Amino acid sequence: MENFLLLLKKYSIPTIFLIVGIGVLFVSYDRDQPLEFKIGGFLVLLGALLSFLSTWNRVGVRGKWVIGALSLALAGYATITSYISVDKTYIHDIEYKKLKLSAEQNLKDVKVIQIAFQKKYGKYATSWKQLIQFAESDWVWEEVKTGSTPSRRIKPEELKYLVSIGFKDNINGVETIYKANQAIDKNMSEKEAVALSKMVPVPIDLSGFKRDSVLVNFLQRTFTRNQSYLESRNEELGDFDPKVLRYIPGTDNKEWSFDYKLLNNEKTCNIKIYGTLPMSEYENGEPLEMFLGDLESGGLKGSWEDDK
Repeated sequence: MENFLLLLKKYSIPTIFLIVGIGVLFVSYDRDQPLEFKIGGFLVLLGALLSFLSTWNRVGVRGKWVIGALSLALAGYATITSYISVDKTYIHDIEYKKLKLSAEQNLKDVKVIQIAFQKKYGKYATSWKQLIQFAESDWVWEEVKTGSTPSRRIKPEELKYLVSIGFKDNINGVETIYKANQAIDKNMSEKEAVALSKMVPVPIDLSGFKRDSVLVNFLQRTFTRNQSYLESRNEELGDFDPKVLRYIPGTDNKEWSFDYKLLNNEKTCNIKIYGTLPMSEYENGEPLEMFLGDLESGGLKGSWEDDK
């Protein structure tokens, strides 16, 4: 019994090293781990071998020096390659995040343009040429609001003016022409305020009141002179340029695929813009596919919105 306990005490540490080393090597090859992982397993096995030989008194000083030097060389190599690997992974991570951010911003801008295009023309743009031309040179209506609607009922003389111009409003879902004897039981509506702002003389609390639509340059209003957009745009992305929207970031001018599906006798359409980034989130992983829109549902949801 005492001999067994003595043997157990002598060989427990070498045995543990041996089991760990074999386990590490098995995992490294079974799961295709990097070279540094395999070297780590081999070093553990060397440690187990040295420990066994020392326990058996089968290795001299020179042998220990040889095994130690070999272990040191392998450890040094593993340290250097690990540092290079970590640095490479760090750079890859930075480049991937920048690439994804650029692609995401690219598709977000396309989404904004498509919504504006559809609002003006009744359907989405069906080609890059059409979409970029709209972004660069088209004009859109913008509502101008000055002043606020007074929180009061209209006065009898104001009702008389509205009747004189044949004013119509939507009352309980029905378009109604104002009459001189109708009840004045609600506060002034914005539509009434717009009409009364043209009255002569203008009511004091409607002085400067204005609701109008003006044509503005879409590019300037939405992107190049829109302060909130400029502040939200990451500095690394540079200035907005409609011409680069068609290209997948990080590629040699490879275009996003642009598909569309005509509906209602070609009066409307669904669109989908999609492509694959030239690198994956993880090294040697699958490249990320991004898209905007859906040919079946007609929505303009982006793939990045599924990540949140």
